[in-house]
Amino acid sequence: REMMVYGLWGNVDNLAEVCTTRINYFFIKRFLGFAGVGLLDGGTRISESVWHISRSIGFLTNSQVAREKDPQKQRQITFRLLRLTFLGTFVAVVCLLCVPEWIFTDYLFSQEFKGITSVIRGLSVGIVAFGCHTILSQYLIASGHVRYSAASSCVGLIVLLIAGYFLIPAYGIPGAAVTSSLAFTAMACFSFWAFLKSSRK
Repeated sequence: REMMVYGLWGNVDNLAEVCTTRINYFFIKRFLGFAGVGLLDGGTRISESVWHISRSIGFLTNSQVAREKDPQKQRQITFRLLRLTFLGTFVAVVCLLCVPEWIFTDYLFSQEFKGITSVIRGLSVGIVAFGCHTILSQYLIASGHVRYSAASSCVGLIVLLIAGYFLIPAYGIPGAAVTSSLAFTAMACFSFWAFLKSSRK
């Protein structure tokens, strides 16, 4: 029964996280059509390439925390890898922001992707925040607090729906990028709160 409950919360976590990272596409399709979806998707995929850093470190976090039985050492491992992830994703995002738009429109894609840098800028804070959330989420899962991780994803989804309702109709694609950034930041904040709360026990 315990494994079933754990798996159920894990599925809730995964479903809410996927919805948080992709539901903006449906909003953009409704308000701006498929052309808007293409621009948002291009900027999102370029920005999310930074997550290779946090995903790689996240696997390391999960394995090390799961093997370690001492809660104090679990916290130390997580905090050390969290700082590494923040630094790595922050530097990568700053480098991405320094790429001029003509690189994307003239060489990587086409003129139809004009405005893609505004998507990247809107997502930048959220990309760093989500990278940090990934590490904290892996700690919560590996230490047996998967409910906190699921709750974090649900918080992000709720923030996305509320912010998107106001920002996307008013600001279009940049509004969708900022909406995602707000949702990712909310997830990171909740995960950090959960990390502090669970690590005190």
